[in-house]
Amino acid sequence: MTYNWKNLSLKELNKNFNPRIAVPNFEEILKIENNKATKTRNKAPCHLDLRYGKGPLQILDIFARPKLKNAPVHIFIHGGYWRALDKNNHSHLAEPFLKSDSVYVSINYDLCPTVSLNNIVTEIIEAILWLYKNIENYGGNPNNLNISGHSAGAHLAAMLTTIDWKKFKINNDIFTSFTLISGIFEPQIVIKLPINKEIKITKEIANNNDLLSKTTLVKNTSILIAVGDNEPEGWINQSVKYFNYLKNKIKFIDYYKINNANHFSMISMLADNKSKITKKILKLNKLS
Repeated sequence: MTYNWKNLSLKELNKNFNPRIAVPNFEEILKIENNKATKTRNKAPCHLDLRYGKGPLQILDIFARPKLKNAPVHIFIHGGYWRALDKNNHSHLAEPFLKSDSVYVSINYDLCPTVSLNNIVTEIIEAILWLYKNIENYGGNPNNLNISGHSAGAHLAAMLTTIDWKKFKINNDIFTSFTLISGIFEPQIVIKLPINKEIKITKEIANNNDLLSKTTLVKNTSILIAVGDNEPEGWINQSVKYFNYLKNKIKFIDYYKINNANHFSMISMLADNKSKITKKILKLNKLS
């Protein structure tokens, strides 16, 4: 696919890279999903708002059935262009993992512009280190950590593949798998968007977090890059470009286009253990 976002007009950039413009009924979809998330938090076995760092939003939720031991762990990072949404909006994504007797973790992080994207990446690293040290207390296996992220969360998850975990005395293949769902991997795009008034990404920060120029240090980890087929061309191309960037560097990598899914409707699919994308994730997590 030949595609260059640098040649787009402002109108075309907004259409391709602002999901809230591409999906006009996004508020309705988010409201429905948030109601589902609330129901899950109210009924599911969980430990809520566990603190992993000093930042106001450095908290996470752990969903796990009682008496689990050495269970696979799935960690989810929410999207929202690094400046919106919350782990509480995505609690229902725990359902397929609870049914599979695994541990599900949903991470919160401080948001732009209160903190910078650089700070957010550091917070996500702190979350992983906390989980590696503590997840056994909740029935999880620290040697079977799987991570997924949606939208900006996919970017944050992907950034973890570039971290030298050895400096924390952990193997660089700390993760069993990554699932990167409808991610944005070139933050430079955001600088050109009006929405950057809320995010405040600078050129320096964007370049520092550009995944198409970073070395991926994982070797034996599986990576699935997925995107909705009803996303705008530019957003789909982000996943295509990142897949092409990694495919000769990563042994176990796959690309998958999610049928009948836009940027927001796929959230419901991720909470459904019968959907194709969730089945793929469960298989990567060695849960089925």
